[in-house]
Amino acid sequence: MDVIEAPPPNISGLMPAVSNGFLGTVTNSCDLFVAGLYSAQRHLVVWEGSHRTRLSSHHVAVAGANITRVALDMRQATVTLQSTLDAGGGPPVRIEQLVYAHRSRRSLLVQEISATRDCASPSSCPALNLTLAPACAPSADTTPPLPQAGACADASCGASAAVAKPEVGAAANVSVHAWGADAARLQLPAGAPTAGTRLLLAVRTSVEGGTEDLAAAAAADWAAGMALPRAALLGEHVGAWAT
Repeated sequence: MDVIEAPPPNISGLMPAVSNGFLGTVTNSCDLFVAGLYSAQRHLVVWEGSHRTRLSSHHVAVAGANITRVALDMRQATVTLQSTLDAGGGPPVRIEQLVYAHRSRRSLLVQEISATRDCASPSSCPALNLTLAPACAPSADTTPPLPQAGACADASCGASAAVAKPEVGAAANVSVHAWGADAARLQLPAGAPTAGTRLLLAVRTSVEGGTEDLAAAAAADWAAGMALPRAALLGEHVGAWAT
């Protein structure tokens, strides 16, 4: 069985996870984890110790939409969320969100969001602006405090922070580059049956070694991913996963 599908679980922690060996997150959760990246000592349940650094996953959802189906494709290593939205004066809108951690471009977490509706005539489908809101609020110890979805208008938007690593008595640096233009909304023009948008999160850390500018590297990863058509970016990922 390549695809496992089910209604959305009542407990968000039971949603499928995506990972490429470098980035990992539970779909629609607040947190993104990166291989080798740990935060300073803190009090856990019964002892002091370090823990994996929580980065903001920037998962988003269409405001007002109800998730009706969740599918994990194990051959392609993707998760698909399907939702419906009552559009009021027009036909209902079907939302599909594809989430994956790119296998060969391992710094990228990808979200492809599309909206579709059945238009009997152009006049039956008014213009719609669908709001993309954070799926959840990041926890207080999320590092770094990243801008929320929609705050990044171009390739210059990103955030960097130092993360203490008590195991080696040093600090690791992390740079995250999030989203792109119009990331806070998905627009369906009047009469249009479908529209889509892409949201990318690019992460670089000093744990990987090298002397490059992490912020510049994350921004370059983001720009290279945004330059590819949806099918090409997904095709790269699927092909790399199959090898």
